[in-house]
Formats: sequence, C-alpha cells, structure tokens
Amino acid sequence: MSASIEIYVRDLSKEKAEKWLSNQFGSVEQVRTEPALTYEVDYSGETVRVFVAENIEGGPYTSVWFNGPNLPWTTIRACAKAAFEDLGHEVICDQDGYEQDPWTMTRFSDEGEERIDDSSVSF
Repeated sequence: MSASIEIYVRDLSKEKAEKWLSNQFGSVEQVRTEPALTYEVDYSGETVRVFVAENIEGGPYTSVWFNGPNLPWTTIRACAKAAFEDLGHEVICDQDGYEQDPWTMTRFSDEGEERIDDSSVSF
C-alpha cells in the first residue's frame, strides 16, 4: 500500500524545497527534472518519491507531492502544518477526507489555520 500527500507552498523555490526535504529526511537524491523535479528520500528504510513543481498554473504556489509506502505524517493537514512551521511560508492543502467536502481546503499562514473555499485560491 502506498501513501500520498500533496501540499501547496507559497513562494517556495527549488533550493528551499531541497533544504526542507534534507532536514526532514536526511539524504535527498534528485532523480528527474522533467516533467517535475523528482527526488527520492528514505523514510523508515523505504524509498519515498517527492515531486516538486514550482509556480503551478503560473501562480505563486509550489506543489510538493509525497508518494511512498509510509510517510512521517498521518494526515495531509499534519504535513501542511509541519511545512508551514518549518518553512514560514503559507501552505494550502486539501481537507483530510476531502471526498466528503471537495471544495474546501485548509490554509496555514501567519494568521493561523483556516478553512477556505478552493475557488478563492489563485494557483
């Protein structure tokens, strides 16, 4: 079974993403550059792939998508909150259980945590 989490970090550069991944996982190996930067990291002895796409849809957000057998976070919100606390950049993510509430996202920013309508986000 595989776990997958995607978050959106405002104004996150490739360099800052690599540094954050290194702080989270230790060794970070870039394995592809197209169609998105792809990294492999180790978590609990297993490989996790991390895809980083800057300026999605021409906007200020960078998509960071984790895909592996296990991840350090048990929920999307836990990952987004950790990213905000570590990076100091606004982070947006889908709600945990977004199948029941597909139009609502969570934003972590200096103003705190808030639920937002996804139509209010300009990616």
